[in-house]
Amino acid sequence: MTRLAAVLTILLVSAPATAGAQADFPMAEQQIVYTRRELMAEWGTLTVDAGAILEDQAAGRGYVSLAGVSPDHLKGEGWTLKVNPGWKLLPGPRSGDFMIVKE
Repeated sequence: MTRLAAVLTILLVSAPATAGAQADFPMAEQQIVYTRRELMAEWGTLTVDAGAILEDQAAGRGYVSLAGVSPDHLKGEGWTLKVNPGWKLLPGPRSGDFMIVKE
């Protein structure tokens, strides 16, 4: 069985994308990969400028790879994350995953 890479999970609810989204690749019904994207929401800002984000609209979540992630989990290969006050990063449901949750 192949182990999927660790990911950072973000909530897409109330996270409208800003202008400049580029190179979208439909994967499945309501799933799109973007290679350039900025999302701003109550939890903070995720900027993808040289990596990729898989947005699953049906699940209301987005996923970025944790490959090459910084020790504080705020920067990975091609993306940066700014977490707003009142929110924090916690381990996700799978080993190695992280997610943003309200404090």
